[in-house]
Amino acid sequence: MAQLPVKKRRPPRVKPGQPANSEYPVRFPEVVVGLVEKRMGTSRKTFLTSLARSRGFCVDDPCSETVTHIVSEGNSGDEVVEWLKKNGRPPAEAAGDGPALLDLSWFTESMGAGRPVEIEPRHRLKVATPAEPLEEKGQVAPYICQRRTPLLHHNSALTDALEIMAEEAKFSGSEVRSLAFSRAASVLKALPWKVERIQQLHTVPCIGEHSRRILQVEESSRHSSIVTFLLVSHSDVPCLSSWLAFHPFL
Repeated sequence: MAQLPVKKRRPPRVKPGQPANSEYPVRFPEVVVGLVEKRMGTSRKTFLTSLARSRGFCVDDPCSETVTHIVSEGNSGDEVVEWLKKNGRPPAEAAGDGPALLDLSWFTESMGAGRPVEIEPRHRLKVATPAEPLEEKGQVAPYICQRRTPLLHHNSALTDALEIMAEEAKFSGSEVRSLAFSRAASVLKALPWKVERIQQLHTVPCIGEHSRRILQVEESSRHSSIVTFLLVSHSDVPCLSSWLAFHPFL
């Protein structure tokens, strides 16, 4: 007796936005939840995923571009962002763009209410705004022959202070210190942006410890009297040396 072929059962059609392994209909297609496994664990994530789907929520991989709500447990906002980067999700291009980074409290309240609750500030994970990296503003060539040093630039107050200190060091017989101050001033002239904080110079070449001290004093407005002393009264370098003898902070 010939055996009849077994007819394969056609899998049910999956609605857009609904994961293929979901057994429950999606009630809130505008909300796609992504659970971060870090510190949550695989078993707990599996349980929470099943719970959310039974409530009609759509759950997908947190690195998927369809996810609108990324939920994490026991992680800071910075840790979640770093985890997403390591797992292949690029950071948002603008502030407020991309999915919401939420604490598990939003997920718990939504499960209790049977619907996505409104996101409040206490639900959001805070992400520190990083300082703009130097590479985004313009890199500085390490050698003087590779960079431009224009007469008109963005850091004249800082370069004036360094050039004055270079003259004083040269007059005192310290060629090494004079060269260091001159090189630092040359680098600052080549920067295509204005230095607002001393921390912006941590990757800039040729800014040594002595130059940083001068710039830090200038930044706190204590050093401006040196520039005023020379540029306004037209005093010479010997007068500056005498003046510096009474200002040991330099």
